[in-house]
Amino acid sequence: MPCAGLPLLGLLLFQAVPLAAQESGHNEREASPCAALRGLDAALERSSLLIFGEIHGTAQSPAMIEDVVCNLVADGRTVTVGLELPRDQQPLLDAVLASDTSESTAASRQALLASPFWSHQQPDGRSSQAMWKLLDHLRQLRLQDHRVEVVAFDIPLDAPRQRREEEMASFLAAAIAAAPDDLHVVLTGNLHSRILRGTYLPLAGHLKKQFPTLLSFDVAHDGGTAWVCLRGPQGCQTQKVGARQPRQERGIYLLDEADRFGHLGVYQVGPLTASEPAAGR
Repeated sequence: MPCAGLPLLGLLLFQAVPLAAQESGHNEREASPCAALRGLDAALERSSLLIFGEIHGTAQSPAMIEDVVCNLVADGRTVTVGLELPRDQQPLLDAVLASDTSESTAASRQALLASPFWSHQQPDGRSSQAMWKLLDHLRQLRLQDHRVEVVAFDIPLDAPRQRREEEMASFLAAAIAAAPDDLHVVLTGNLHSRILRGTYLPLAGHLKKQFPTLLSFDVAHDGGTAWVCLRGPQGCQTQKVGARQPRQERGIYLLDEADRFGHLGVYQVGPLTASEPAAGR
């Protein structure tokens, strides 16, 4: 999607302004150019609800969401971003998004990373440096007077799988119904983003019953590494990942019907690189 009114640097990935480079107490309102994405316009012609499945613990999927949202708000749209984070994180996320100085951003970041989810002894990829970077980019978009909201929709991992899928879907459905004119972009694990039933019906499958035009995408990549949590003594660490459905150009590819993995398309991100915990190991 073209980013109207943005400079030619819009062909580059926008970058967060490092905290160290910000003047103390300075209101951050510098414009962020958007990276062009193939296939985004075609997806939006079919749905206002886009679900992106990821391998937790890489830099590339959160970066894709950054670029998707940047393009959407640059077009004047209001966007709600659903993240697979515990619901009790919502006040901390709201504080991050509301911060508008280097001091308030640093304080809200410190509070977020000190919370049990982000400081867990075995932090999974949802509490990665890339996820913090995504939140910070959404914060900066809001500072530029773009309309962006974030919804945390997960429940505790020890819940039965089917119940977890149902409750995540119910919570997201309520958030979507409460903002029917928004574009809704969801980032979740690529098992939850499937629309087809396996041993249980995933999150996206439940949502598709209520929102038939929903589009769900699996991550396509050239292989690389991811921060992965395994059962047993290995715990959480960087692991190699083999290539999956790679395409030549970064962007979104639609399918006419669900593939065998239960997705209606893929989004190509290139090589994967592991993103370690934002709070440190």
